[in-house]
Amino acid sequence: MIDLLYSQGETARYICRKIYRYYTYYNIPKELDDTIISEMAATFTSNNFKIQPVLEELFKSTHFYEADTGVTDDSYGGIIKSPLDLVLGTIKFFNIQMPDYVSSTETYYETSGDLLKKMKAQGMEFYEPIEVAGYPPYHQYPAFNRNWISTNYLTRRYEFIRKTMSMMNMDEPGAIYIDILTYVKSNVPDAIAADAKSLIIHLAKYLLPMADNLTFDADADDGADITTERLNYFLQAFLYNPQLDIDPEAAWTERYTHNYDSEVRQRQLENLLNAMLQSPEYQLM
Repeated sequence: MIDLLYSQGETARYICRKIYRYYTYYNIPKELDDTIISEMAATFTSNNFKIQPVLEELFKSTHFYEADTGVTDDSYGGIIKSPLDLVLGTIKFFNIQMPDYVSSTETYYETSGDLLKKMKAQGMEFYEPIEVAGYPPYHQYPAFNRNWISTNYLTRRYEFIRKTMSMMNMDEPGAIYIDILTYVKSNVPDAIAADAKSLIIHLAKYLLPMADNLTFDADADDGADITTERLNYFLQAFLYNPQLDIDPEAAWTERYTHNYDSEVRQRQLENLLNAMLQSPEYQLM
């Protein structure tokens, strides 16, 4: 039976489509099916149906990395992160250390349990898919990865970001907390961090899937992966301060350079990271 199935050319193409959807994009038009998928299937067949050569070919291909200039290409950086990708990716990016499971066993299980609850609230009960085929976003036509998003799940994804950044939740049992001011001081050069616009562009290159040619100059943003309007939204969220600074950008530079008003700086950075990490762009990879 297995030999009969694998003797059919469609079997290799079917498996290669699944690989492509998982790593690249869910939509496979006929032109792409006749070229990229066909080439992947040929590699799969000629290598005695081993998957590794197919993955190597895909990951080394120009197609895997190419993208149209600007904001019109939906297929590059267009896969919605699973709750696992979102939660663990955020923790890894901000260098959050899990408690040691030997010396702090109870705290370790509190923290890991809290993370699993957060993923479950976003639609992924880890290692417990609702059907034998696995989690629907990996296989269910026609939405595929868009199944990760619903009104409820999206709210929970945003809530995870907000609570992780908030000092108000840092003392909850098992909760993780990102001290964003300490992170910026440790990982961003002072000259960049002290300039609000430069800091946003710097962080965008690491946090968002597409962030080339970024500029706050509306007349020069042709070809930029994020529009000037979007960047200015991040800037407005960042520099908001109840004290109503007359010149918000200069005030941020003054505070950061001279290291005062740490609570204000902390809140402003929390506002910025909440805006960036709750954006649709951050939910993609």
